[in-house]
Amino acid sequence: MHINRHMLISMDRQLITTDPRFAISSNGERTWYLTISKVQDMDKGEYMCQINTNPMKKMMGHLHVVVPPKIDEEFTSSEVTVRENANVSLKCRATGNPKPDIRWKRDHDLKIFTSPEDKGVILHHGEYLNMSRVLRHMMGPYFCIGSNGVPPSISKRIKVNVAFPPMTWIKEQLQGVFIDESVNLTCEIEAYPRGEVFWTRDDGDRIERSELFDVSMVPRGPEYRYDVVLTIHRVRHDDLRSYKCVTKNAYGENEATVNLVQTLRPTQPTTKATRPPRKPKTKKPTSTPKFSHPTKHHSTRITSTEPYEEHPSNNEIGLYSDSTADLKASSSLISFFIVALFVFSQWRLLQAARH
Repeated sequence: MHINRHMLISMDRQLITTDPRFAISSNGERTWYLTISKVQDMDKGEYMCQINTNPMKKMMGHLHVVVPPKIDEEFTSSEVTVRENANVSLKCRATGNPKPDIRWKRDHDLKIFTSPEDKGVILHHGEYLNMSRVLRHMMGPYFCIGSNGVPPSISKRIKVNVAFPPMTWIKEQLQGVFIDESVNLTCEIEAYPRGEVFWTRDDGDRIERSELFDVSMVPRGPEYRYDVVLTIHRVRHDDLRSYKCVTKNAYGENEATVNLVQTLRPTQPTTKATRPPRKPKTKKPTSTPKFSHPTKHHSTRITSTEPYEEHPSNNEIGLYSDSTADLKASSSLISFFIVALFVFSQWRLLQAARH
């Protein structure tokens, strides 16, 4: 008999209950067994085995049923969207036996902040997670985890969206490019929801994808942060102007501007063949010409400290001279003739004296 439900299960080998999960068996007349298959939570409680003797004898047994946790979907939050700086409350409940313990955590072990001033924790305990003045960095999935020591544990993903108007930046507001080359103009955006993003020229014309223009989106970590890149292929002079990145969503609009200017290519310097500088000349005393007796043959050597160079003919040797060298040679010849004249006059006087 199940005392809690006041349910008679069997008499001797005769099964009274109509629940097919119950079965009676015995080992002779002394040992009897009650078998319950596919045990449910309602099967827990007191059971009595009774022997109809005089006096009557009975034995009591207690069945403790453990149940793994299960999320109570009616009570638990689902995806929620809230404006930035507003408050939000998440709730999660699980059934099971023993009663499950509820913990909260974020994806990738990010910290949970209950307010902007909170230092944050990795795990938060309790059925409720209350956050005040939520900011955009608190956006993302939160996981409600229920466990009671009976496997398996259960969890539910609850997405928190923080809505705010767009914010737009362009770091390089003046960007240079070579003509006939490609350039990327990057617009950094923070917005949720993302809404609409487009580029325009300074004349107001909206830029569409084509062979010359391409627009791409690049995620930058959190869902609300991303880049929109405008690529201009084979830049022409007509492309040198200002461009505007415009972002719109249901909560506002924002824009940023960049100016595209030409970068001049470096020119190669022209080189001319130049004659190496002439080494400075050093003055040295010239040797004095020596003359022999007039009756004998004499030779004269003119020495010069000037460098000489060979002429194309191998049989001719000349002196390399400039105007200074010419003056020196003339002075030497004049000195030679004066000395020769003096010697000749002395010789004539000597001959006259002998006669």
